[in-house]
Amino acid sequence: IAESIETHGGAAFDRVHMQWDFRGIPFEVARDNGRFRYQRTVSDSLGQMIVEVMENEGSWTEVEGTRHELDPRSRARLETAVNSVVYFGFLPFKLDDPPVRAEDLGSTMLAGQPYRKIQVTFQREGGGPDWEDRFIYWFHETDHTLDYLAYREAADVETTRFRQAINRRQVGGVLVQDYENYSGDPNVGDIAT
Repeated sequence: IAESIETHGGAAFDRVHMQWDFRGIPFEVARDNGRFRYQRTVSDSLGQMIVEVMENEGSWTEVEGTRHELDPRSRARLETAVNSVVYFGFLPFKLDDPPVRAEDLGSTMLAGQPYRKIQVTFQREGGGPDWEDRFIYWFHETDHTLDYLAYREAADVETTRFRQAINRRQVGGVLVQDYENYSGDPNVGDIAT
């Protein structure tokens, strides 16, 4: 994990400012040595622009430039929606956070290439609302890039996904990539195999 984080940009992730669209929704991420601001911009049914903001001091919305505080349930929904896109967008960063529990599942070949397969789960304390989710990451053994991942969400209805990294490029010192996203067959079984 540490080698992959370094390959994907290492310390550059600590000072980054990026904007992108995800499924037609603009996202913006600013990080500056521990300070952060994540936001996405959506429009409501009346066509008003709503900026949903997460930063060190908390989360809120800005409707047509006016700040609005959120009740705990709305804040949790906003943080889950925004943070999950940022989390996937910047993998493998954050895989060295304290709540992460990594288990080496050994070496394997995938598409004719050598990979190290790592399972990641999270401690309940500090692991966020989705702490029971389970991930498998395939790190290229010589290039140290994160090329594939699979995950199972521990929601009311379990879903399994498999993603393949594509369109890898350097942006501001950080190696970013898009993913092809595949749904899993619910009858496949354990993602670790």
